[in-house]
Amino acid sequence: MKKLTVIKDNKWVWPKSDQSSWKYQNEFNKLSKHVLPHVKNKNIMIQAGGNCGYLLDSFVPYFDTLYTFEPDPINFYCLTQNVTSPKVIKMQACLGDTSSTVSTQQLIRPGRDNDTGGVHVNGEGYTPTLVIDNLNLPGCDLIQLDVEGYEYKALLGAVSTITKYKPTLCVEFCEKWLNRYDVDSKKTIDLIYSLGYKLVDEYGVDKVFIPNEL
Repeated sequence: MKKLTVIKDNKWVWPKSDQSSWKYQNEFNKLSKHVLPHVKNKNIMIQAGGNCGYLLDSFVPYFDTLYTFEPDPINFYCLTQNVTSPKVIKMQACLGDTSSTVSTQQLIRPGRDNDTGGVHVNGEGYTPTLVIDNLNLPGCDLIQLDVEGYEYKALLGAVSTITKYKPTLCVEFCEKWLNRYDVDSKKTIDLIYSLGYKLVDEYGVDKVFIPNEL
């Protein structure tokens, strides 16, 4: 794997093939500043996709335990090299609403060729898909999802966890990617609202939701 990577900014292990994700993540690297003020307790965070750990790293100092999920092998290798805190539990897997195995593929999109940040679920395969509710966590304070249109399915798999612990939710919304899985932004937001949440902040394509009672 090392031969497939380069070092960015004298620190970050990064896929050599990437031409867009590094630039994009540096342009939108303030996500934690928009999310953290809305998180009351900071014991457990769930995050997907982990990518190479660049954005995840900004959350690490604030939580006792962080679970991160990244299916792509090269991205996952970079993630393990970049985020070494023992507080972070890393899984090479997707999140969804059923326990299964899937294939993944890099998105092809205009202006962002070879974008290693755009890895999406694409049919049956060999990569594990896990369900948040099946983790049986002792608590949950933040769920942050950026999974290229699979956010709705990941949320469906977390309904019991969300209902029980009322974590802050940070969810990416891209209509084109959601449509690939026969859902849209409205359906996703309606699901979140049905769980007793309200929108409190937006940053780029990410929206932050907190329980209505807060």
